[in-house]
Amino acid sequence: MKLNSLNKKFALASVSLLTISTLAGFGGLVNVNAKTTVVTDQVSNGEVDIYAQSAAGNASTTTNNDSPNTDTGVANNQTGGQAGNTGTTKNDGSQQSSLEGSTPSVMANVTFSATQYTGTGVPTGVADSAFNGAKVTATSDASGLADFTGLADGYYLFHQVKTVNGITTVGDFIVQVNHNDSQAGIVNVYPKLDMSSSAGLGTSATTNADDNFNGSTPNQIANPNATGDSDQTLTNSDNNAGNENLANGTWVNNGDNQNTTTAAAGNTVSWNVNTVFDSSQTNNGNGTTGVTGTYVVTDQLPNNLVDSSTAADGTVIVNVTDGSGAKVGTLTATTDYTVTNDGNGKIVVTLTPVGQQHAASLLGNADGALNIIIPSTVKTAVVGSAKDSATTAITNAYGADLSTTAAVQSTLNVGGVDMTKTDVSTSAALKGATFTVVRADNKADAQAFVIANAAYFNNSAAGGSVANPTSAKAAFVTGDSNGNASTTATTPVTFTTGEDGIATFSGLNLVDDNTDTTNTSNYYLVEVAAPKGYQLPAPNTAANLTGAVTASTAPTATDTTITNSKPFALPFTGGQGLAGIIAIATVSGVVAFAIKRRKDNEEEVVK
Repeated sequence: MKLNSLNKKFALASVSLLTISTLAGFGGLVNVNAKTTVVTDQVSNGEVDIYAQSAAGNASTTTNNDSPNTDTGVANNQTGGQAGNTGTTKNDGSQQSSLEGSTPSVMANVTFSATQYTGTGVPTGVADSAFNGAKVTATSDASGLADFTGLADGYYLFHQVKTVNGITTVGDFIVQVNHNDSQAGIVNVYPKLDMSSSAGLGTSATTNADDNFNGSTPNQIANPNATGDSDQTLTNSDNNAGNENLANGTWVNNGDNQNTTTAAAGNTVSWNVNTVFDSSQTNNGNGTTGVTGTYVVTDQLPNNLVDSSTAADGTVIVNVTDGSGAKVGTLTATTDYTVTNDGNGKIVVTLTPVGQQHAASLLGNADGALNIIIPSTVKTAVVGSAKDSATTAITNAYGADLSTTAAVQSTLNVGGVDMTKTDVSTSAALKGATFTVVRADNKADAQAFVIANAAYFNNSAAGGSVANPTSAKAAFVTGDSNGNASTTATTPVTFTTGEDGIATFSGLNLVDDNTDTTNTSNYYLVEVAAPKGYQLPAPNTAANLTGAVTASTAPTATDTTITNSKPFALPFTGGQGLAGIIAIATVSGVVAFAIKRRKDNEEEVVK
């Protein structure tokens, strides 16, 4: 490991960014074009240390060591927080101690070559054709150091080996090696490499939930996890998704209500995690085929609302999209990426080196993005609002940290309905009232549906086959007898009130005018059976149908109150009062018959 502080007595060489210098104007054998503001003696003892550093061009004016003398400032395309962005460091090739050993300032996996001069005298410059001798290479390590040792006496042309992705090359420079020079020592070179890199992360939740007859679907995917198409893109000023920082490019959902969606119990919800894949993620220009960084995406799903147990290598899809958002290919599970699932909703997708190379190939070594689709299913017996939490841990091929550690989130809403059954006169809670839920476009459609299925609403929740009037947009909400709706169930959901008179329904899709947060127009409660001693309206009149009730992520029993009356006149259908009325009517009939019979007998005697 090199300690720069030990080399202060030796000359510090510097290289200006993108400078092509020559020896013209310099006198003597001791001067080289790796100029310095400190001393002019740039003679090496056979060792040259290149400390590759990434420093963005300053937005403010800075003074450089060579023409042009003044840098008027350049646009910053580096990741937020990149050293050099604030103007406190110079992009002029001089030593910047604030960049040494810091991440993402140091640049790993950058290869340089040193080619010996075979001519006589002093080289005319970096373009001298006599730089055709022995060539050696060195690649910067994790600390950014490329160390050349054991160089023989002579002149050497130092050249950054061309890289394919992400890194702009620095200008060539010359160093003289002279072991007989008592002042010769290690020459430290600090080239500032322009690494335009980008990082960005966004999420959205899409679902196969339907529109509740109102024509507005919640972030709809017609065929979940099949095509992998995402409705989320990165909006920015230059229409290049890859050349954006999190600060100046924002992932937005082109579906409804930004990053909020809703679904019912049993629906599929796919979590789309979109993250920039920068061209600097791989480096194919240093004579190898496998230099990559690390790429890990983690999404903590809302385990209280969704079941993500099926998320695995075979079900999680990783698509590659270009700068315009168009899909250019799909990565291969287990070969290109692996998936881990902790069983509590934490899904981790890790790109392998092969996968990073595959993505770079699909993008033609340009910038792009990954669209990762994680499947889940809404659990039964759930109500509420919850978010996922996506982060990335990304280091590119040069050691720069492109991670997004601030969680990016999407919201899933699952609704419910609570209501209270009371006596119309005393407001006392009533036990034993059974309700079901009909969803419809409007109350007229709900009424038509109830009348067509009167058998279900005559003190019975099992009325045979369901009739679907062609004129009505309505249907049963399916589920169990405990009020838990589910799209996978085949019978109407029901709930029978207890001592508190409360009925609770869960797992409802909240699509309503595309807000995804509440539904005030599509759900109707229908009384199936009245409490003991109370009357139930005739179902063929749909009088047992409520108006639309409010479904929400936080329903309360006071949202809806439904009353029942005890029988006074002859009730519509059964109940205790009916037996009494029938008994009175029977006695009256017998007495009338006896009186008439006696009168007839008396008339017969008279005759």
